Amino acid sequence: MLKSIGYPFLFLIDTRALVSVLLLLFFQIKILAQCPVISPSDTSICSGSSVQLLASGATSYTWYPTAGLSNSTIPNPIASPLVTTLYSVVGNCSGSNDTSTVLITVNPLPNLPTILVNPSTLQCAGTLINFSITNPQGGVNFIWDFGDGTFGSGNTTTHTFSSSGNGTVAFTVTATATFTSTGCSVSKTTTVQVKQSPDPSLMDFTSPTPFTNCSGTSFTLTVDNISTTSSTNTNYSINWGDGSANFNSSIFTTTSHTYLTLGY
Repeated sequence: MLKSIGYPFLFLIDTRALVSVLLLLFFQIKILAQCPVISPSDTSICSGSSVQLLASGATSYTWYPTAGLSNSTIPNPIASPLVTTLYSVVGNCSGSNDTSTVLITVNPLPNLPTILVNPSTLQCAGTLINFSITNPQGGVNFIWDFGDGTFGSGNTTTHTFSSSGNGTVAFTVTATATFTSTGCSVSKTTTVQVKQSPDPSLMDFTSPTPFTNCSGTSFTLTVDNISTTSSTNTNYSINWGDGSANFNSSIFTTTSHTYLTLGY
C-alpha cells in the first residue's frame, strides 16, 4: 500500500501487501504452468511396443511430432515410436496455449535367436536331444519352452520328449531371448518331430500290494497287459530280474512267473 507523507511525490510502501501480491502472482503462474499435465511421465518401451499417453487440464490438445502417434489431436493418443522421441503437447488452458513434454525411450530387442537341434533327424521318444543358441549375446538370458509343459534355460540345454503311440508327433519348441537390463525380449520357434514309442505298461492285480510279496519263500507274480498301444504293439519282452529266461511274445493279455527266493 502507498501512503503520502505530505510531499507531492513522496510515498511510503507497505511491503507486506507487496509481498502478498507477488506471492499470489507466483502461485498463479505455477498453477498455469502445470497445464496440460501428461501421464505417464518419462517412460521406456521396447522396440515394437506402444504406450498410451494422457494429457489433462486443457480444452484442446495438439501433439508434436506426429510420427508414431495414433492421433495427434486427442488427449490420449497411443505412442509407438520407432526411436527415442520427446513428445510435446500444446494445450489450450484458460485461453492461452501452454506446452508440456514427455520422453519415450525406445530400448532395442535382442538378436533373434538361431536354434540348433542335435540330432536334427527324426528320433524316437525318450531320446536325449540337445538344443543350443548359435548367436548368443552378452547380457541376454534364454528361456526354452519345449511345447510339452516343461521348460529349460541357458544358451544350451537338453530335453527328452515322451509320447506313446504308433505315429509321429510334433513339438513346437520356443527359445526366448531377454535383455536382463531392460526386460525386452524376442522369441524364435522350431518344430521337433518325434516318433512315438509303444506303451509297455503292466499291472499286478492279484497281490494286496502290487509287485510285492512279504511272506513265504516263493511268490508267483501274475501281470496283466494294460498297454495303451496294445492294438499296434508287435512284440513283448519281460525281464523278470532273477536271471531266468525273458518272457517273449507277439501278443499277451496276462502271464505269470514264480520267484523261488526273496530279494527281487
